[in-house]
Amino acid sequence: MKNTLILISLLALMISSCGQNKQPSAVYDNENILTARQERKLNGIIHKYQRNTKNEIIILTSEDIDVCQSALEYATMFGKQHGMFYGGPDNNLVVFVSKKMKVTTLATGNQTGKSLKDEDT
Repeated sequence: MKNTLILISLLALMISSCGQNKQPSAVYDNENILTARQERKLNGIIHKYQRNTKNEIIILTSEDIDVCQSALEYATMFGKQHGMFYGGPDNNLVVFVSKKMKVTTLATGNQTGKSLKDEDT
């Protein structure tokens, strides 16, 4: 999926190196798109970035979502369930990717963000 590769590449470019720590996961790969090694590496990269910048990032994948929700609503709800988007500066991002649904969504809170389908690219 083009969108997945683009987002992962951009994330890797933003962050110069990875580290390991015991923080909660920043990657929730429910669709099993990533290998365990890729998931560990992304978690390390994101946690180091979060420590250095105080920005919060979650990568979320899923094959499907509740049909009553858009991908943006789903990503926003997931972020809120994980303590994001409440008060403070706007420094939160949930990246939702579904290979099966062919959608990538960037949620920044309060249901603001952007969803891209494969046919949009």
